[in-house]
Amino acid sequence: MSVITAFGPSPTFIGEDAIQQACNQQQGYEMVNTWPVDIQDRSTWQQYRLRVPIIAYMDDTSYLISSGDKIQASINIITQFYHFHDVDINGKKSELMVINPKVPRDELYITIGRDNSKVQATDKEIRYLGSYFSSSNLRKRSIKRIKDIIEKFLNPIRRKRITVGHIAYLINHILIPRVVYVA
Repeated sequence: MSVITAFGPSPTFIGEDAIQQACNQQQGYEMVNTWPVDIQDRSTWQQYRLRVPIIAYMDDTSYLISSGDKIQASINIITQFYHFHDVDINGKKSELMVINPKVPRDELYITIGRDNSKVQATDKEIRYLGSYFSSSNLRKRSIKRIKDIIEKFLNPIRRKRITVGHIAYLINHILIPRVVYVA
């Protein structure tokens, strides 16, 4: 590799910047960077190494896949990856929602984690990042939730003496965004 400078191209040099996966004895990655202080003088080149352990955090992850076989295959790959890096997946905290199932409800499940926890499909709502999802389209739940949000919004301001401008601001900047986000 060479670098184009104001004085023309530099002499060629070997770029050794890399992220190399560590050997089997050590987990993590080793980042190696060779930094040329003077591009033309290799004796001034400095090499920096940084060992980075595997850091993984699997929380609030969702999979949207068209069939049970595909999602199980995907989860098996993920389980292998996390097992290799000594990370556990808590199957007890996992939830499965199936829309328009073609098999009986008792056959709707996946296995996840080292202990092969069985996660059964649920008919209940699933809360994901503050929004609610359900396999059935029950408008009653959504309407009740919106009414609850409005009631919680109104309770603190019912006995307050506020102007129409305050009310408009609170509705436009607090209530409506909450309702839109949850609905």
